[in-house]
Amino acid sequence: MIIDSLLLFSNNQDISGGTAGTPVSSTNVIDFSQPNDLGPTEFIKAFATFTSLPVADTSAADATATLTSGAVSAIAVSGGGSGYSSAPTVTISGGGGTGATATATVENGVVTGVTVTAGGSGYTSAPTVTIAAPASPTLDIALQISTDGQDWQTLEEFPSIAIDEITDSTPFALRAKPAFSNTLYRYMRLTYASSVALTTGVVTAGLNADVPGQHAYQRNYVA
Repeated sequence: MIIDSLLLFSNNQDISGGTAGTPVSSTNVIDFSQPNDLGPTEFIKAFATFTSLPVADTSAADATATLTSGAVSAIAVSGGGSGYSSAPTVTISGGGGTGATATATVENGVVTGVTVTAGGSGYTSAPTVTIAAPASPTLDIALQISTDGQDWQTLEEFPSIAIDEITDSTPFALRAKPAFSNTLYRYMRLTYASSVALTTGVVTAGLNADVPGQHAYQRNYVA
């Protein structure tokens, strides 16, 4: 599809609602009509810009402690949070005592339990349990090529793009020259994989033949 000199992979594609870590293919596939080696040409840039900013489904978990004879005997999760890719740190503070420790368990991005590993001593009131917030979410984008439109191989990867750096003033997730390929190909597409499920996020992406070779990239551009 060619619109205003752009070869589009996706046009206002909603990539929210997908499973964390699972790549979502661009809605459109560029067909070059015959096998080509695009190569590292100066006048072509791959880009992906968000017309509706991505918002990750993340929130911190909550928990409360129970005391028995001055020691922490149990911790109950009151809210599991969302967007956890690994077990967060659990901090126990206050309550007049010391020495209590605990570890969290995560399933499907949610804290499902907290296990007391040491009860500590000297607690006169229930201490505060703080569960660390999820790590900042990231977006992985891959530029893929194919000879038949069915079997795809990754030409170039743009991993760990910080979602919280994509803003109204810098809406680009990437803007870069496609890598050189030793394989002749006919089709090209992008895939998007967020480390955390997105609640919103609309992207337009493709190739731009009008971007100058020398460009002052902003900090969240991938070059």
